[in-house]
Amino acid sequence: MPVRIYTTNAGTDLSDAESALLADLIARHGRAVLLAPTFAELDLCRHDAAEAGVSLGIDYKTPTSWLRSLWELLGDGRGFVDNLQRQMLFSDMVTRLDDADLQPLSRSQGTVRMLARMARDVLPGVAGTTAERYRGNNCQPEPKSDAEARVFELLRAYADGLDRRDMVEPCEAADIMAGVLADSLPACTRAVCVRGITSFTYALLELLSAVANNGGEVVVLLAREQAAMREELAVAFDARGVLFEVAPLGEDAVASDAACGTAAQPAFIEVAGPHARAHVYADAIDKLVKAYKESKADKATATPADPVRVLVVSAGHPSCSVSSPLVWQLVISLPRQLSSRRFPNPLRAGSLRRLPA
Repeated sequence: MPVRIYTTNAGTDLSDAESALLADLIARHGRAVLLAPTFAELDLCRHDAAEAGVSLGIDYKTPTSWLRSLWELLGDGRGFVDNLQRQMLFSDMVTRLDDADLQPLSRSQGTVRMLARMARDVLPGVAGTTAERYRGNNCQPEPKSDAEARVFELLRAYADGLDRRDMVEPCEAADIMAGVLADSLPACTRAVCVRGITSFTYALLELLSAVANNGGEVVVLLAREQAAMREELAVAFDARGVLFEVAPLGEDAVASDAACGTAAQPAFIEVAGPHARAHVYADAIDKLVKAYKESKADKATATPADPVRVLVVSAGHPSCSVSSPLVWQLVISLPRQLSSRRFPNPLRAGSLRRLPA
């Protein structure tokens, strides 16, 4: 299926159109993966999706955690190299080499960081995959200078060290996973939505291309200011033989939502301590009644004499019966709290068991 690249006006919060898009992916595929750059942004998306009623069926992942979960499911059991391990391995390698074996590179932390970045991003392109190294038929690029030849030599030595330690670079794992997904696409990868990513790495592009080329659905959500990235993504997907389409997202969906109105959503209140319960409940009821009166004032059919009644339901007692101490505490304490706020109508307190079927 073609990769759909949408432009959206949403910020950190999920828009109505984005929630509808996720709901559609879940309805057609059973589940969907939502990729965001950080876990903090994933928490915001999880909260907004829960408020929209579409949270069930979504796997919230960063690109790194998604690759790791795929590797744990379909990989060969080797462990990933993290940033600290990579830095330590190259630092040890550079320290042990003689000056003659390191020339024309310098013995410095800058050299270590450069080698670590290259291993993180392009190690399979320089040293080949593990299977190719075992067979000895890996295609090695031709260096353009003495410094480049030394860098390639050090990267191949680093790759051999990873093989001895039974470890793998994430970028190589992404290559392997792309081949596995080409053979069989598991249910957890059939719908992927990418949101807020500002840097599409080689590993992420390989995985998304593998999903799209083998019957999966990939949706990329970009902000309007990421116009340059849209062009780069189009070139990257085209180079991998992936069909794509670019379109705006949100105008029609937001207009239809505004026309038909939004459904009421429940509000959950957590109170730290029994003494604050009555006061906090009274505040919540006060806001509820004010919001109700404002909504009725906007309608032509409303009359000033329309009564406002509030039913307080408690599930605090295990039996949820009307004899619950919490229910009777509310019956006694809430009217006192509300009378000071000029509530003319009495409250009805009940429990879950007493609600009509």
